[in-house]
Amino acid sequence: MGDVAGIGPEIIAKALRLPETWHICKPVVLGSHDALLAANKVVKSRVTPLLVDSIDDINWESVCSMLAVDSDGFLTGKVPVLSHAQCDYGKITLGQVSPHAGSCAAQWVIQAVKLCMDGKADAIVTAPLNKEAMNAGGHHYAGHTELLAKFSGARTSRLMLASDKLKVVHATGHCSLADVSSKLTVDRLAETIVMSGEFLRNQGLEQPRIAIAGLNPHAGDGGLFGNEETTVLGPAIERCRSDGWTVSDPIPSDTLFCRALKGEFDIVVAMYHDQGHIPAKLVDFGSTVNVTLGLPIIRTSVDHGTAFGKPVTITCPCQ
Repeated sequence: MGDVAGIGPEIIAKALRLPETWHICKPVVLGSHDALLAANKVVKSRVTPLLVDSIDDINWESVCSMLAVDSDGFLTGKVPVLSHAQCDYGKITLGQVSPHAGSCAAQWVIQAVKLCMDGKADAIVTAPLNKEAMNAGGHHYAGHTELLAKFSGARTSRLMLASDKLKVVHATGHCSLADVSSKLTVDRLAETIVMSGEFLRNQGLEQPRIAIAGLNPHAGDGGLFGNEETTVLGPAIERCRSDGWTVSDPIPSDTLFCRALKGEFDIVVAMYHDQGHIPAKLVDFGSTVNVTLGLPIIRTSVDHGTAFGKPVTITCPCQ
């Protein structure tokens, strides 16, 4: 459910009332019963929470038999809700950082990972959590990506933003801009390139065209504005090319994303967080999906944060 002080419960309530959601999965909400009820009132959803103690207790035949479509095309019925975190929703102030809400959000992610690792769930879809609240609540991680990697046992992971228009994988993620250069090593970038290519191969694209965004302005301009394109990006690219991957030279990012949008490349590797996030969200904010690469489980998410400026509204899309 993410942070209950934010927009996560509303997005979940909106998604659960859509018949297409239930056509592709059997949803189980890990989160607060009370938060979902509150969101239902705002968005006028009639898919109400059904509290269960264990995922093994869910009678899917009964749950599915209660579903019906109303005159507006929305579902009515019940959705299983499970929570090992004791969320006191009455003490949460919407739109404000809460250590309690942050702790609950992290606990639900950890619980979801365990269910997937135990084979009791097939995938995780996460609503946004607030990183400040999560850390204040005692869970010291930079974000979802790092939390998921830790509890799934993944050796490494990468953040990808994907839509039908643009796919971007980030070589570095949640760190300060001042730390990017030191974190960007040949090994890390080469691994990111391979993870990007393998993702597309798993989607049926045998020889994906992988574009590399330059780190520095004008991709360094021959060393005038930095030498990482020569000392880090170049060697990583050559290593991947020798393994058979189709990889571009470092391309200035101010032109690269235009070229990718025109279809010249299948995926872009960005060197740092905002280099990839800004174009991805600018191009298709409403339909871009956050996918975590490198995990032994499937995890996707929305591409935005908790929206503390407007929690529990009727304006947030759930597509």
